[in-house]
Amino acid sequence: MEQNNIPFWSSADVMVAINALLPLLALLIGYSLAVSAGRIKRKPILVFSYETGAGWFLSNVGQGPALNITVAMKGQSGDWKHFVRITALPEGSKFQLTWLGKLDVPRLGGVYEDAERIYYTTISKNDKNGFFSGAKIAISKEVEILRYRKLMPMLTKDDII
Repeated sequence: MEQNNIPFWSSADVMVAINALLPLLALLIGYSLAVSAGRIKRKPILVFSYETGAGWFLSNVGQGPALNITVAMKGQSGDWKHFVRITALPEGSKFQLTWLGKLDVPRLGGVYEDAERIYYTTISKNDKNGFFSGAKIAISKEVEILRYRKLMPMLTKDDII
C-alpha cells in the first residue's frame, strides 16, 4: 500500500511560525502608529471667528502650517461662491478676511493642505466651526479663484444671496 506524503505541521512548527511573525506584525503596527501620531502633531486646524469692530478672521489653531488655503462663502442659494486664495498661515497666526467686511455671513468654508499635501476642510455655520479630513468643498476648474489682494471693493449684502 502506498502512503501519501502530505506535509504535516506539528503544533511546535505552528508556534515557531507565529513567534517569527509576531515581531514583524508589532513592528508594522508601531510604525503606522508613529506615522499617524507625527501627522496629528503637524496638523493645521483653521477656525473662522468674528471680532466686533474688526470683522472676520481665519486663525490657525493647529500644530502645523496651513498651505494653499481657499476660502469661500455659501449664500442662501446653497452654492459655494466667492472663492478666494489667501496666503499660508503658520501655526498660531491669523488672517483678516477684509473682503467680507462686517457682513453677517451664515456659512464660510476653507479648504487647505498641510506640509504633506493632505487636504482638510473647515466649515463655519452660524459661528460653529467643523473640521473635516479631505476637501469637502468642491472647487471645479471653471470656478474663478481670486487672490485676496485683488479683491476690491469689499463684498456687500447682495453678494450673500
